[in-house]
Amino acid sequence: MAQLRSSRSKHRHFVLAKKLNLGNFLSRRFMFFQGKNYDVKKLVVVAGVLFAAASPASATVLTFDNLSGSGVLADGYGGINWGGIWNYYDSDQTPYTPESPPERIYATLGTQLPSFSFIADSVFSGVYVSGLGSVSGPIGFNLYLGGNLVGTSSGTVDPSSTPTLLSSAYFGKVDTVQFTGSADYYTLDNVAFNTSTVPLPASAPMFGAALMALGAVGYGMKRKAKAAA
Repeated sequence: MAQLRSSRSKHRHFVLAKKLNLGNFLSRRFMFFQGKNYDVKKLVVVAGVLFAAASPASATVLTFDNLSGSGVLADGYGGINWGGIWNYYDSDQTPYTPESPPERIYATLGTQLPSFSFIADSVFSGVYVSGLGSVSGPIGFNLYLGGNLVGTSSGTVDPSSTPTLLSSAYFGKVDTVQFTGSADYYTLDNVAFNTSTVPLPASAPMFGAALMALGAVGYGMKRKAKAAA
C-alpha cells in the first residue's frame, strides 16, 4: 500500500546482533573446513540459503508522511482503527519533533488513556515519542489481546524535543495498544508493528536448524574426505 513504508522495527538491532554472532560462527567453521581441504564453496552456498531462511521479515512502520497538513486519522489507515481520537499534523512545533518529518500524531486533548486497535492481530514493536515531559509525565503503554492485558512497554519515556523510542517488552500478537500517562503534550511517530511474522524469539529455532545443518554438511564432507584417503 502507498501509505505504508516497509522498514525494520526496533528488533532489527537484536536481529543484526544475532546475524553477526552467526556470521562469526560460520567464519570459524569455514576456516576449519579450509584447513581440512573441504569444499568451502559448497558450505558457503548452504549456509547462505539457511541463513536467509532464518532471517525474520521486516516490520511495517507508519510514518504518516504520505498525509498532508492536519486532520483526524481515519479508521483503517495503515491497518489500524484509530477511534476518532488521533490527529496528524505537519507544522513545526518544538518540542513536538517528528522522528521522520514532517508528520506526527497526537491524541485529542483531554483523552484518558488513549489507545488504537489493529485490524488484524499484530506484534507491536514500538513507537517514537516526543513532547513536553515536564507536563505529560512518563509515557508507557499496555498491550491487550481479547480484552486481556498481555504485555507492556519495556519502560517509560519522559518526552523531550528529541524523539525517543518506546519499545515493547512483549513479542506476541496483540489487538490493542493503550498509552499510560497524560494524553496531553506528547506526539507519536513511526508506529512499528508486524501482522505476519513473530519477531526473533520465535525464529531462534531456525538459526539453530541452520547451524545443525551446517554441521551435518561438514560432517558429510569429512567422511567423504576420509573415504577418498
